[in-house]
Amino acid sequence: MGCFKGDIEFVKILLNVGANPNTFSEDGVTPKWRANDFSLVEIEYLLDCFGGKNQTNEKFNSTAFLVFNN
Repeated sequence: MGCFKGDIEFVKILLNVGANPNTFSEDGVTPKWRANDFSLVEIEYLLDCFGGKNQTNEKFNSTAFLVFNN
């Protein structure tokens, strides 16, 4: 989704045509999780409005994430 690049207009278009705001990326995170991680507050709020959840799945590597962010 365009949230990784911070393109709110692109995210709006996708959501308005029915894109799933809770789909998981290849690395196991939802668009809202990604928006939160990159401090994309407007996109995070928009995803909230469409039922977006801040989630990870079994593909998410929490150890790598912690190492990368410390």
